[in-house]
Amino acid sequence: MEIPCKQTVDKWVIIPISLESKGLSRIDVKLPATIDRCKGFLFTVTDIKGCFCSLILGEASLFFDTRKSHPVHFHFSWRSCLFRVEDLLVHLNEPVLPGSRISGYFRNHLKNAYTLNLYLLCDSNQTTTE
Repeated sequence: MEIPCKQTVDKWVIIPISLESKGLSRIDVKLPATIDRCKGFLFTVTDIKGCFCSLILGEASLFFDTRKSHPVHFHFSWRSCLFRVEDLLVHLNEPVLPGSRISGYFRNHLKNAYTLNLYLLCDSNQTTTE
């Protein structure tokens, strides 16, 4: 007889955002139904156009559980491309309802356009049979 059991695994949810010069980009993303906790987040910047001298690139504000929780308001800064994930990860312990939405905005403080990648480290419940 097979017995179903739940197993929790790490799942990365990646959200790419294109930011225009001094622009504001809104996000509204539905999480997969298997996700029930956000353990942390990090940002990476790619495709930056031109030169810049500011360390602060912009700010991010994220709402979880269809705007019921606001655990992230964060100013993100430039980091070298030589990094370890452990050094960039901002830890959270935010429970989320399965299939809920993450919304918010990203504000670019630079005159340069770039792409920002938001990585969410989440717990995903997988059902297996033994």
